[in-house]
Amino acid sequence: MLFGQPDQDMDDVINEKAAKVRHLLPRVESTLRWDYDFGDGREYNVVVEAIEPLDPTAKYPAVLDGERACPPEDVGGTSGYEDLLRVLVTTLV
Repeated sequence: MLFGQPDQDMDDVINEKAAKVRHLLPRVESTLRWDYDFGDGREYNVVVEAIEPLDPTAKYPAVLDGERACPPEDVGGTSGYEDLLRVLVTTLV
């Protein structure tokens, strides 16, 4: 399956706005590859490690882990991210 914005040149793309995580990753150990930021060639492997009951007092979505797990938007891929980290370390010291 390929999800994204509908495009008349790509009729096999499913509208990303209609997709739900529970449809793509329905159970523990479900996996998918996420191609993100095609210009920088970033690919992520997503694996469901656990499915917890919803907490009615929590705000969703919630990030549980992942400090420095990926570059921010439009930073120039992995090498641009490494440059950014060097600048931040130098600036913050």
